[in-house]
Amino acid sequence: MQPFGNSLVTMTLTGAQLKTVLEQQFQGCGTQNRDRLLQVSAGLTYAWSRSAPACDKVDLASIKIKGAAIDPQATYRVTVNSFLADGGDHFLTFREGTDRLGGPQDLDALEAYFRAHSPVAPGPQNRVTVLP
Repeated sequence: MQPFGNSLVTMTLTGAQLKTVLEQQFQGCGTQNRDRLLQVSAGLTYAWSRSAPACDKVDLASIKIKGAAIDPQATYRVTVNSFLADGGDHFLTFREGTDRLGGPQDLDALEAYFRAHSPVAPGPQNRVTVLP
């Protein structure tokens, strides 16, 4: 029987690729039907504009990791599930990730996290800022 869920995949993306992934969340620059906002990890913050044109909604200067602006030329380690890593939901830039490492099933990792950190409070709601 196939396990339920996806395995985790850690990969390297450039800052420019990370910005492209964030742009691919929005209708017209990835998904055609509706926006598909990713849930970002603690430490990653950015701002996007509802009124900006497709593929230019995310302000590069607003993308920060632990408060430091990303460098488009620098590389960053990113972990996503295997569905997204393979370009699922039109997040095609994840396919370009290098130095890929497989990990546990996403549900197994989540369960282990809850066991180790219970009770788990909701995370901060200010990681993503929506601008007009």
